Parts: sequence; C-alpha cells; structure tokens
Amino acid sequence: MAIKIVLFIVEGPSDEETLSAYITKLMFKNRKKLSVQITYGDKTSENIANSKTLFTVTADNINQYIENIIIEYLNRKDVKDLGIKAKNIEYVFYVTDTDNCFFEETLPRLNKKECLSKMFNFKEIEVYQNQVQRRQEKQKNISERKIPRVPFETIFFAKDLEAVTIGNNEKLTDELKEKLSNEFAQNSILIDGFFEKVFRDSSLMQWETFEKSYIGIKTYKDRASNMNNFLDKVDSWKKKD
Repeated sequence: MAIKIVLFIVEGPSDEETLSAYITKLMFKNRKKLSVQITYGDKTSENIANSKTLFTVTADNINQYIENIIIEYLNRKDVKDLGIKAKNIEYVFYVTDTDNCFFEETLPRLNKKECLSKMFNFKEIEVYQNQVQRRQEKQKNISERKIPRVPFETIFFAKDLEAVTIGNNEKLTDELKEKLSNEFAQNSILIDGFFEKVFRDSSLMQWETFEKSYIGIKTYKDRASNMNNFLDKVDSWKKKD
C-alpha cells in the first residue's frame, strides 16, 4: 500500500514537539503518516539583507515559497530513504502564529497579514519533486501541466501557540518554550483526551470551518485557533474509512 503523507509545515522545533506526538498517533489510526518540515523561523517577518522595508517572503511569492518548502522536504535524506515522493503527499497544512498581525501596524506585521490573507485563499498547492521539474512545468501552458495538486489549509494560533495552549501572553525564552512543548507533548500522549480538550475548550475562540476561521481571525483579538477544524478533518477521514 502506498504511503499517505500528511505534511505539516511548522516554524520551529517547539511547534513540532508540541503538536506532532499526538497528531502522529491520530494519523496512525487513519493509515496515514504525519511528516513535519521545519522552516526555522517566520520567513514572512524576515527582511531582505540591508533592507528594513523589503521582505524575503511576500504575498506575491508566498505560493512559490511554500512549493519550495515542499521540495526541500522531499529532498531530505531521511525522506528519500523512506521512499517518499511527491505522489505520496495527500494533504499539506501550514502551521503558524498570527503574531497579532491583523491588529498591529508595524511593517513586519503588515507583511505577515498580507501573506496570511493570500494563504487563506489557497485551497490546493502544487507539489513538485525538485526545482528542475518545477522550472520545466512552470514554462508550460497551464493546460499542459501535469503536476499533482493537493489540498492545503492554514492552521493558526492567535497570538502564538503558547497563548492558545496555556494562556500566556508574555515573550518566552527558547528554553522555556522547549520545556512547555515537552510537557504538552507528554500530556497529549499520556492523558486521554488532553489534546482535544485544549483545542476544543469553550474558552478558546473556534469556528465551524477553516473558511469561517480565515474570516473570523481578522477581527478577533483574543485567544483563538482553528486546530479544531483540523481535528474535524481527521474525524471525516475516519468516517470515510
């Protein structure tokens, strides 16, 4: 049976540790494999060298940026050793903090706001095996291209993951984030229903669908996440099986 990959793109190791343990368990029940690609930072807030107003990733190139992340993932040695190819990717989720980008007027926040607003409109993403294939296919007419497109959604935490999971609004050190991530991951595995309770808690703003969450987060300032929509998606996979 072909490997079915659900790819999570996350911005840091603490995000991976917090989320992957329980979600890996969920995927196993659905005969799918969770795989994670870390970007090591929020690239939508990263300036181009020697510039304070130009950013590495913008709304104009966010699509290409995500396609390149997937290519980077597929070319990792551990991924190649498992025989994972573009055709094995069944779903892509981009996991990110909102960093109050819809309410702060600084240039990095405005750029992130524009990038997220663009991403919220993505329903699918093209999956390329490598840069050569990407370049060749981009040169063809759209009607001639034979690149698989897979469903794509953005999972967000407002203002960040810790604000959602433990109600913290202070800036945390990397060491403390790592400690909290480890504790959350252990609780998710050892305490039945812990993960779902956190992300479905009535004190946390949630929406019925991904589409509604993309609209709602633009005006909602308190603790919020659409992780519940991912959990709903997993439930729908169970019913199909």
